[in-house]
Amino acid sequence: MAYFYRWWNEIDDDMKSKVLHIIQNGQLQLNLAGWCMNDEADTHYAGVINQMTEGALFAMQQLKNRSTVGWHIDPFGHTSVTASLWADIGFNAFSISRINFHDLNQRKSDQKLEFVWRGSKSLGRSRDMWTHILDSHYCSPPECAYDDKLFLQDDPSLPSYKPNILDQAQGFVDMARERNEWYRHNNILIPFGCDFAHQNAEKSFVQMDELMAYVNSKSDDFDVTVRYGTLDDYARAINSLNLTWDVYEGDFLPYVSTSR
Repeated sequence: MAYFYRWWNEIDDDMKSKVLHIIQNGQLQLNLAGWCMNDEADTHYAGVINQMTEGALFAMQQLKNRSTVGWHIDPFGHTSVTASLWADIGFNAFSISRINFHDLNQRKSDQKLEFVWRGSKSLGRSRDMWTHILDSHYCSPPECAYDDKLFLQDDPSLPSYKPNILDQAQGFVDMARERNEWYRHNNILIPFGCDFAHQNAEKSFVQMDELMAYVNSKSDDFDVTVRYGTLDDYARAINSLNLTWDVYEGDFLPYVSTSR
């Protein structure tokens, strides 16, 4: 929340009112809402609690909102202490990203990217946290990286650049189907963004809107529907399936990203 806090103090009351409206409307979600996304390997639990408290107080006092989910997408490894603390805070779901690549590949093969993480053996189920591991890092896949070099063209009247929307839609659906093989259900969480992404938000979102509209207009052909959503939306959708989950006890350390 540190960067959001700085921006919040720079905007006028009219903009603040608009922000509060989209938060209350569910269009903007405060994911985690700590003052930062703390490291997990070398932090003391008191510091973690303090920074989460700082962010949560700002969110509740200024934004009238309390986060129910969180993710740690960039700490280099993850510890069970985090799962225990987040369960105690009252989060409903947690998502992580950087785990040992051998473990990640095995979990994809076994469809075990989602599980209940027991943060404390002694405290048992009271420290259980439903957890989702991002299957392919936290950035937009190349098939929808519209804040990068990818450009969608659906206007046949432009002679210099032929329409590519069908190819891009097919590529996007193929990517989603490949990821679907790693899960026990048909709901896929695909990140849209990255470090420093959406600096030209209109460019990236207008094109993503067009891709989604095209895929959804041909949902009978693709057998796929696409929508914008938040981590909370995803967690609720999976929870509604009433699946049973493996319970994992332990850490995701040390972190190894590749075989090199």
